[in-house]
Amino acid sequence: MNPDLNISRPLDVHRWSEYPEVNQFVQQVHVACLGSLPNKVSAKHFKVVLLDLYVAWLQNPDLKIAIHRGSNAYTRLHRYNSLHITKKTIDVVDVLLAGGYIGQAKGFYDAETNVGRVSRIWATEKLLTLFKKAQLEPHMVQRAENEEVIILKDEHSKMIDYDETPQTQAMRASIRCYNDLLSNQFIDIRRLNDPWIEKSDGSRLSIGYHSQRVRRVFNRGSFDKGGRFFGAWWEGCPKEWRKEIFINDGPTIEQDYSSLHIALLYARKGVNYYQSNRGDAYQVERPDFLSSDELTRKYCKLLLLMAVNAKSDKATFSAFRNDRREDDDTLGASLKDKQLEILLTRLRARHPLIADSLGSDAGIDLMKVDSEITEYIVKTFTRQGIAVLTIHDSYIVHFAYAQMLQDTLTEAYQRITGLDGIRSAITGVILGDEMSWKTQKLTAEAITRSKGYNQRMIDWMAYRKDREQVLDQKE
Repeated sequence: MNPDLNISRPLDVHRWSEYPEVNQFVQQVHVACLGSLPNKVSAKHFKVVLLDLYVAWLQNPDLKIAIHRGSNAYTRLHRYNSLHITKKTIDVVDVLLAGGYIGQAKGFYDAETNVGRVSRIWATEKLLTLFKKAQLEPHMVQRAENEEVIILKDEHSKMIDYDETPQTQAMRASIRCYNDLLSNQFIDIRRLNDPWIEKSDGSRLSIGYHSQRVRRVFNRGSFDKGGRFFGAWWEGCPKEWRKEIFINDGPTIEQDYSSLHIALLYARKGVNYYQSNRGDAYQVERPDFLSSDELTRKYCKLLLLMAVNAKSDKATFSAFRNDRREDDDTLGASLKDKQLEILLTRLRARHPLIADSLGSDAGIDLMKVDSEITEYIVKTFTRQGIAVLTIHDSYIVHFAYAQMLQDTLTEAYQRITGLDGIRSAITGVILGDEMSWKTQKLTAEAITRSKGYNQRMIDWMAYRKDREQVLDQKE
């Protein structure tokens, strides 16, 4: 087991299964640990923990599960805990630990430095052996029914309850239809033998059908703030890997709105930035402390996007310096407030119509608008039974639907803002050239199906078949 405790994710309290093999496995472990068959409540908690350990092992053998040992961490809000998983989870962890089925690294909190980490757990060889003997299969792990997909958070990012309205009901129905559609798609990367991507910061992004459900998250206790789509693995996929995503074993194209939040700020003023011939949004006169126009543009783009979301200029500068850069750039993090102020002043002069919106906390409201654009696009494709993958203001589809995506992005922007015409960037398959992905866009390695890819496709087909049988039984 890799000792890196940063390779982790929180316990997923909505893992579930009604397969006889899973139920027998849970009973076996319970008897081995406690000498008796579990009651309904105990079996439920054992099942959730064991299934999530199993999925974590499938996703990445080095992946740990972050688990709180404090009882207050287990929400009593039924809305976000449809299986009623409680602090009894801690007892299950202790029993599994005593039996040698899991390893644990206890959490800590240092009040002086305000640094802490919740506990981490992982399956030991003893439990992995049982997984294999029980003949568990990936498709046997599913989701709890009625898992909430419309999330409301307060000012401190804590999930809070809310009253049902026709709006929340409609959004929930839309997201569940979308998730049902996604569950019937095989979305993967051919050349990956292991089901994860090694990211530049050393972390791993797990991919596969266990990580392709989405939810909408609203903020600050209001359904007028935020509302973006989160949860699917492709949202965290590095840009250089996104062009290699395949949907149902076919190549994809990606299209994104250019400078969307800048365009939305102009739209507030009744101006279509895309049609205004205002040039490059991020190009300003190079200051003496930067070495090239290219670097100036790079920093201005990041600074302007930070200014849209920050509550003040000072917060903008701090966010700029703290940004996690994927390249080896160290200069950006060392720039002083006075230097960044020069750039921001030039950006305000470049965009006088929206200058007062920079450093004014406008981003949270713009996210609501871009989430409405995304909602329109998702609904349009879902009605046609076609998968579209969302990454905030960027969208991925099977290459056969490139023209539909282009048309829908234009239509969505007009419907939400009332303005005609967009500017966007397209990557992936060359429009109208079905063979271009083999010769010009993807390497030979990228189009070769790895052994792991083929096995994941087989697992997904089994998952889809079983899921269809369950739906048929319900009907």
